[in-house]
Amino acid sequence: MKEELVSKIKTLKRDYFFQIEPIDIFNENVFSCVNIAHSLQGYWVSDMIGRKIHSFDQNFKYKYSLELNASPVGINELHDKIYICDPRKKALLCYIPKKSELCNISVSEEIQKPQYITEDSSGNLYISDLGCIWKYKNGFLEKLVEIDNIYVRGLKVIDEKVYVYDGNDHILYILNLNGEHLKQILFKENFIRGNRFIGFEIDPTSLIFYISQGQSIYKYNQYGELLFIVDLKNYFSKAADIKRLFLSYFKNNMCLYLISTNKKLIYRVFLYKP
Repeated sequence: MKEELVSKIKTLKRDYFFQIEPIDIFNENVFSCVNIAHSLQGYWVSDMIGRKIHSFDQNFKYKYSLELNASPVGINELHDKIYICDPRKKALLCYIPKKSELCNISVSEEIQKPQYITEDSSGNLYISDLGCIWKYKNGFLEKLVEIDNIYVRGLKVIDEKVYVYDGNDHILYILNLNGEHLKQILFKENFIRGNRFIGFEIDPTSLIFYISQGQSIYKYNQYGELLFIVDLKNYFSKAADIKRLFLSYFKNNMCLYLISTNKKLIYRVFLYKP
């Protein structure tokens, strides 16, 4: 499908435009899209139904699939390695494409439901779990921080700070690499508590935050002040809400990829000034 849609957004301060482009990535090998990771070679898609991860080039042309004895949810490419979270088996996997090598990361049986994984500049891993964040350093696992009733929907490390987004109370916790609390930002918009279809992303160059819920994308500055709302009700019905949000670059332009809950499409969205 090559349809492209361009709309104008009324913002709080100025007019912006957005362009939304549907991309059909589904074929006889791809059954679902739970999450997306970007690499220099292209994209990786986690397929929980098919129990696989799939490789695509920069234009989302299908390359190949890797079968897993797992239910992949979280996926991230870090230094030519693909890290995969399997919450059903409470497992972490690592795939090295250059060696076609897949291995389990033996961390701890204490991990209950890993979903997001990222790393710092030293190569230490940070893993989201039920009510806490783990840090994996030099082969050892330690509990970085515990936060009561947190529902992690985003985990990033940028400039030696750990950003943890709580999808229940819509709070962004900012920690240092030792888990010490530095700051928190409360997003005050009328988000629906308990809605599990929430996306969160950070532009690391500008510290601009993006949150998706329902049929909208919210853009905030680094202080948590709302810049504008992108209303996508014309493109998403209530039965096809945005499930995930992923920030990447396409032809050197920043864009957001949206994963729908039931449409067999992902969407590439560009936001730009007129």
